Amino acid sequence: MVHLVPGCVPRFKCPACGRTFTEYPPFALPHKRYTTASVLDRARRFFRGCGVAYRKATWVDRQRIVYAPRNGREDLRQLSHVTLWRWLGWLGEMTGLLASVSKLIRDKDPAADLFRRLYPVDPRRYRSEQRRQTLHNAARLLEAAEGFERLFGVRVFPDFATGTGFT
Repeated sequence: MVHLVPGCVPRFKCPACGRTFTEYPPFALPHKRYTTASVLDRARRFFRGCGVAYRKATWVDRQRIVYAPRNGREDLRQLSHVTLWRWLGWLGEMTGLLASVSKLIRDKDPAADLFRRLYPVDPRRYRSEQRRQTLHNAARLLEAAEGFERLFGVRVFPDFATGTGFT
């Protein structure tokens, strides 16, 4: 079940350049409707679940993830498998972030086996070579983020994935 958490997302407009800046809370990913933990948890479930399809990765205990009732009325919206597909695409396109995190890990621990691991992608999960590469990069980024947190005690998301510097 998805619980809506009302929150304040302050926006500032620079009087000099006219650009608008948004300050996101630490648990939210910029431009995403779900929290960092939700996005990463579903993505990891997709990769770690042997044969877990996009649709099944959006379920918990054989039930769809749905929005909590509001004002005593049932909300029929639910987490779509297409949303997971987009999250994985978004993660897989962060090649700059993957390179930066990998370099930091390699510099801190040259013996890290993160770079020698295979990240096979089940052929049933993609139809093109480009999608296979995107899923491969997403799997590598998730593993690198976990390794980074173990080594440095700091999370990669959302601190590094907040702007256009990592594409």
